[in-house]
Amino acid sequence: MTFLVSGARDNADVPDDYIQYDELSSYRNPLAVIKSVYKILKLVRQNKVDVIHAHSTIAAVLVFFFRLFFWRKLVLIYTPHAYLSEKKTGRVKSKIVVLIEKMYMSVYDKVINVSYQERQHALEHKLTTTRKQIVIRNGIESQSKPVVKRRLEHVVNIARCDRQKNPFEFIRIAQRLRNVLDLDFTFVGDGKLLDACRKEVQNLKLTNIKFVGFSHDVDKWLKMGDVFLSTSLYEGLPFSVIEAEAAGLPVLLTNVVGHQELYRDNGFLYELGDVDGAADWIEQMKKHTKRVSYFSRQSIAIYMERFQISKMVEGVEKIYEEGK
Repeated sequence: MTFLVSGARDNADVPDDYIQYDELSSYRNPLAVIKSVYKILKLVRQNKVDVIHAHSTIAAVLVFFFRLFFWRKLVLIYTPHAYLSEKKTGRVKSKIVVLIEKMYMSVYDKVINVSYQERQHALEHKLTTTRKQIVIRNGIESQSKPVVKRRLEHVVNIARCDRQKNPFEFIRIAQRLRNVLDLDFTFVGDGKLLDACRKEVQNLKLTNIKFVGFSHDVDKWLKMGDVFLSTSLYEGLPFSVIEAEAAGLPVLLTNVVGHQELYRDNGFLYELGDVDGAADWIEQMKKHTKRVSYFSRQSIAIYMERFQISKMVEGVEKIYEEGK
């Protein structure tokens, strides 16, 4: 089976036997989109493609145009990794987004949701038919040996530093706890907001938080961390949280679709924007270290039961084989 990768995230490792053509993910102007659609056609013809699996919105829209202008007998699969309509926007804008999603998703044979809540969102908004909607949870092959945490001194997040990941809320929580002894915050990840976040930390004169940028050594930061804090505005089913749970970190997550399915008495879900609620929980956990250990064991158990990579691979391979 031949695999094509386009738009691999910065510094991502792509296997040598994969076809990589990142220009497909270019959408700077209409001409770039047209070129990408024609390139898809060329790649399909050259490699005798049977199945196209689009991940996230831009890829889904490109494949929609490909199907619209070059009808070919192919199986089309889409994994949203969070629907655009999950974002909280005004009523009119929200309706427009739903209509657009319905339009481009209409060409797909299957839509793989990475969580049951994501599927529920799609069905509630009637984005596609029930028959098309399936759930295959994200899974990982953990590189970290799970360690039961017994204290709370280091709070970590590993994510893109962009609007979706809401890094300024991460800063506000650290600011609220700036006077707590033996407590620091680390945000690991590159992105458009990295420089702005570093400047904000500097302007606030915070010494308990740092933005380290991109790191290949995720395991290092998970070993160092005692709690994983994700401040995301919305999610699909984030790999970073699964990796944290596999390593044994309790989780402190915003109460949004994509996070809720990763929580099962292994930390705390706080309401988006409730900086005081998140900060209060951290303070309580510093005083009650037995709870930290309990939540740590719960995270390990959740990973073992739900999010091992073998289950994800089996599910996706089954869909591919059915489509060939």
